[in-house]
Formats: sequence, structure tokens, C-alpha cells
Amino acid sequence: MPLEDLKYLVWLKEQTCYTCMVCDSINSDDGIEWHHVKHDSTDIKNHKKLIPLCGHEHHRNGIEISAHGTPVLFRERFSMRSQYALADAIYKEYKEQNTLDE
Repeated sequence: MPLEDLKYLVWLKEQTCYTCMVCDSINSDDGIEWHHVKHDSTDIKNHKKLIPLCGHEHHRNGIEISAHGTPVLFRERFSMRSQYALADAIYKEYKEQNTLDE
């Protein structure tokens, strides 16, 4: 994994200001997990294209709507464009903060 990707992943894990894209909260049971935005499950993961989701409910196992549990419904409600826009905004914030730190 490229060093820049690793630094970004570490930065994401340290963040406490991001809320779930679905419910706009932080699920106190399992917190925020970072979901790779991809068109298809066979796509290579781009570590710069990540969105925050509640771990169990909206990322992995939710039955009403979740990125992995109900992927078709998730993409109908949250277009790829909106997912990429959020991922890009978060990565931009990372770049801006880290440019200031250098």
C-alpha cells in the first residue's frame, strides 16, 4: 500500500467529527466505519474514496439500508455521484490539513 494511502487511513481513524452518510449520526454501539466507494464488488479498493457509515447498521449488515447488506437499495438512495462527492470532500479536507502541518 502506498505510504500516502496509509497516512490517510490513519488520519481517518483519528477523526471523530464525521457522521454516517445515511443517518447523520454516530451509532454508539459500533461507531463509524469507512466504506470504500466502488461501482462493483470486483473493483479495486481506492483508499482515497471512503465514506463514513454506522458499522453494523449502515455499512455491513443493516436490513433496511446498508452498503453491503442491501447494496442495490443503498445505491438507489445514495447515488455514486453523491458517494464520490462526499469521499472527495473528506479527502480534500485531509489534504488541506496536512498541507498546513508541513
